[in-house]
Amino acid sequence: MRDTRPVSYSAGILLSLPIFDGGARLWEWKKNTYEIRKQEENLRATLEEKRKILKTISDSHKNTMRSYQHFKKLSAQYEKLMSISQKALTLGERSRLDMLELEKDALAMERDLKITEQTLAIYERQMGLETDYNKFLREYNGNWACSY
Repeated sequence: MRDTRPVSYSAGILLSLPIFDGGARLWEWKKNTYEIRKQEENLRATLEEKRKILKTISDSHKNTMRSYQHFKKLSAQYEKLMSISQKALTLGERSRLDMLELEKDALAMERDLKITEQTLAIYERQMGLETDYNKFLREYNGNWACSY
């Protein structure tokens, strides 16, 4: 080291960047933006489909609810008719055959009322499933909590 003279040394890094890469970066960028747009469009289509399904279920639920209210009113009317017919039967103004026919109609209406109740429950479950799937699962799984 004593034989050397103090001189300033310089060190550098040589970088070589091509001025034109053949458009590879541009095409990669365009491909990525196209993929993003395609995913966004798929997402929009899925959301539209879900909205349409929810609207269909909601409309069906409203119509079934109207039918349910109608059947409840009919049930009350049949109960009144049955009590009146029972009194008329005891007084001898109605035949037993008419009474049995009225009971048959009342039972058919009760069956329709029960079917409508079940249909309403199905629509409510479907709406719960379509709107918030995680909440729907938490109701059955207990928020993933272990019971032991």
